[in-house]
Parts: sequence; structure tokens; C-alpha cells
Amino acid sequence: MSRTTRHAWGRVGDLAGLCLAVMLAAACQQEQVVEPGGSLRSPLSYFTVELVNASHDADNLPAYNEETTVTLAVTAMGDDGQKAEAYSGQVRVKTTTGTIRTKPQGMVLNADKHSGVMTMTGGSLPELTLGIKWGLGQGRIVVEETITGVADHYRDGVGAAPSTVRGVAVGASPVLTFAPANIINMQRIMAETYDLEVDETALNGQPVIISTGKLVVTGCTADGFFATDVSQPDLAWSHVYVYTWSSPFADVGSVLRYFSGMVSDFYGFTEISSFPDWDVVALKEAWVPEPHLLTATDFASAATLVEPWEAALVKVENVCVSAMTQDQLESYQTYGQWPAGFACGKSDFVVVSSDAAPAFDPRTMSGQAINFMIGNLKQHFSAGYILVLRTENDLGLLNAR
Repeated sequence: MSRTTRHAWGRVGDLAGLCLAVMLAAACQQEQVVEPGGSLRSPLSYFTVELVNASHDADNLPAYNEETTVTLAVTAMGDDGQKAEAYSGQVRVKTTTGTIRTKPQGMVLNADKHSGVMTMTGGSLPELTLGIKWGLGQGRIVVEETITGVADHYRDGVGAAPSTVRGVAVGASPVLTFAPANIINMQRIMAETYDLEVDETALNGQPVIISTGKLVVTGCTADGFFATDVSQPDLAWSHVYVYTWSSPFADVGSVLRYFSGMVSDFYGFTEISSFPDWDVVALKEAWVPEPHLLTATDFASAATLVEPWEAALVKVENVCVSAMTQDQLESYQTYGQWPAGFACGKSDFVVVSSDAAPAFDPRTMSGQAINFMIGNLKQHFSAGYILVLRTENDLGLLNAR
């Protein structure tokens, strides 16, 4: 596909109080612009970011793990609305979704690969080609000036530097279309892109809007809800937790038109957080899928057999309440979590039941069997998998073992 379209943003924000900060490093070739009070602002007004070519579009969507190649033409514009041909400086190029996997010569990528820094000369980057992978839904390529900590370019004769920098130039490409924004693609990206060195995934901290599929609430907590896309054939990878900060307007069986927010990897557990938004179109009216049965064999290969059911409604059978160590007892007193296993003396996962069945005290049930438990599956680096029960009906009858 080949086309040329244009989009731009104007100067944004006031970045005040940045001691010894200056506008971009290469602005030494520009006449500094001093505003009342002695603060500096960018010699630029905005960037135009033209989309010259893209390997995928709305009629040819990539797979969740397929790279999309985009070619852009970036131009620095002055306050007069004309190309700032004398401008040479450092700019940051970033994607609002996914990561930069193929970069142009001269770009220095950040550790998270969401952005990189390069030098613009002659007021333009005439052919900027990027390979974006793990993008989800719609996104843009944003170009902005950098504010460096080096004040040498704008120091006066006695070594003083301005204390404030007002405004930076920024521009954005037209909307780009990546893999369909559904839960299954998001969860697969989160599972397949975890980078131990930076403790992040490709989507961590990026915005997402999920509106594809049939989204049904399968469980609620005091500060969020679990959603499942029941349109998927086998439901693996089709679940996510939306952290709402307080009790959500939703209930088990509610149908959602969409939900949105920032993708977060919270100690190994994928969440939608940072002031999420959602729309309930039907309250407690949908079919809730039967819980997926997890066995001891599954937990023995948890990375491949349990991970696809993160945030899902699941069921375990014939499990035993484990005796608590001192650390586990403190965890129970703090978080209401208690250990359970498929054999007495084992701890294959932990359970949260205090809200669902407040009368149940696992401290008095060590070594006792439970016929079954049903709940939504969370996880945490320190605790492992966590089964969150919804009501007392999710806790099966106890029998002596």
C-alpha cells in the first residue's frame, strides 16, 4: 500500500522548573527565543509527519506477532508555518502501541523499545522507516523535541542557564492500524514479550481500547472486575482483569460494549488500569461460561497450561487446605490469602475467600479436603497463582481426609 497523508500537532505543554534544562541539544544553531521572565521556548512550532507507506492497513490487518513497516516523512515547522530549514536537533520518535523492532540508521532505542532518539538535520527526516511489532488496535508514530539536561548551548557569558523551558514541538502521524484490539491478542503479546532485563512487556504502560468480541463479566472484586471474550472458540487467552480502583458498576453476567485504560503488568498479572473506562450495555443478563477445570497436571506445567487461563473463571477439584508457615500466616492476616494443594502438605496455589465466604477460616481446616473451588485466577510473582472466590457457593463442601 502506498499513500501520502499528513497529520500534525502544535506546541504542547509548559515544562517549568527544570533546573539547567534547555531545548534540544542541536538548537545551538538556532536563535534562542526568550519569553517574559527569561524562560526559553522552542524555535519550532510543530512537526508534520506524513505517512508515505505502510505494509498493513484496515483492509490488511497484521497478526498479533507480525511486524508492520511504516515509512514517514517528518518536517520541522517554524512559527511562520514554513519549513525550518536551518533546524538541526535531537528528536524523539515513539510508537503509541507496540515496540520498534526495526530502526533506521542513527536511532538510539530506549530500553523498552517504545521510542528512540535520533538527530534531524536540515529541518527534516525525509524518509524515516520503522518496523513496529506487537502493536494492538490503532496507534500513531509521535515525533517530539527532546529536552536535555545539558545547558551549554543556552548559557550566558557568566555560565548561567535558564530555569524554565516553555513548550516543545510535537507532531503525530495519521492513525495506523495494527492487530485487532481484542483480549486474546493482548494477552498473547503480554505473555510472549516479557523482557526480564527491563521488567516490562511490549504493551506495558500503553493505552488500549478493547471493543472486539462479546465481553462478559465473570467475576467482581471490591476494586475491579474480570472480563472474558466469550466469542472465542476455546476461551484460552481470552480473559483480563480491569482494575477500577473502587467497586465497579458491573456484576457477574454483565455485557460490556468496551473497556479501555493502560495495560499494566502488575507483578506478573496483566491488568487494565490507570483510570479505566467501560460501558455496561446489559446488567447480569449474559451467559457466563462454565469454569475451566485445572488439574495437578496443569499446575505442574503452569507456564503453558495455566497461563492461558489467567483472569478466567476456573475450577479445581479434590484439593486440600495446606498448613500455613509463619510467612503464609502473615500473608493471610494481611491479604486474606491461604495455601491449598492437590495433595496435603503441598501448596499449588493460594485462595482468597474472605469476601466470598467470611465465615470460613482456613486456619482451622489444615489437612481437610475441599470437594471443589471456583473462582477467577490471578497471579503474583511472590504468591504464584491466586484463586479469587466470588460467593460461598464457589467453596465446595468440606470432607475429612
